[in-house]
Amino acid sequence: MLGKDALSVFDNVTVDGKGINKYDFFDSDGIDKSVPGTVAKTIVSFLPMLTPLAPYYSGALVLRELFKAAPMLYGIGSALFTDNTELPMLNTIAGIANRFSTSTSDYAKDNMFSFENFGNLVSDVALQWGQQKFIIKSFQKLSKNSEAVIDAAKGKALNQYRRQANNLLNSSRNGEIKIGRVRELTGAETKEGFENLIKSGDWEKTVYGRAAQE
Repeated sequence: MLGKDALSVFDNVTVDGKGINKYDFFDSDGIDKSVPGTVAKTIVSFLPMLTPLAPYYSGALVLRELFKAAPMLYGIGSALFTDNTELPMLNTIAGIANRFSTSTSDYAKDNMFSFENFGNLVSDVALQWGQQKFIIKSFQKLSKNSEAVIDAAKGKALNQYRRQANNLLNSSRNGEIKIGRVRELTGAETKEGFENLIKSGDWEKTVYGRAAQE
């Protein structure tokens, strides 16, 4: 996709030069773009950020940008392991994603300091702010989910340790195993001792504690 322009779907909503096209503020592939059209396009582009749909809108934009960057990311990664740094399918996906980006008029492309470019800058800043919030919240959710999984695993390990420790203690009372062996494996030789180890967290360092966690 380098050096190529993809025709935006927003430029095809109306037919150029006919009827309602002069009111189509999303159509930006012409020679220039009017100030009212630029203002309307800028407002509408970030208006969803002010509604309950903001997380979904931001997520869709993040996904679009990831698809657009897919060939580059693949090229960087594959260059470390192989000489084949291009995957045609990713170029197709990037092309489709680029079509869902709005275009810029010829005048704005040739003139950096134009009202249209200023409007694009304003909308880009607002949309990037929303995308960054979406990314941060996504990582926070992943982090919380990871912590919940770890806590659940530790809980299962603790229950396993307590059950095995009590089984060993009962076996010692029946004369099937020496109490010294119970202490060697579990770190204690009474139920009160087991509970003290659990409260202090030292149960994790015992033979049975490590085995339960594994």
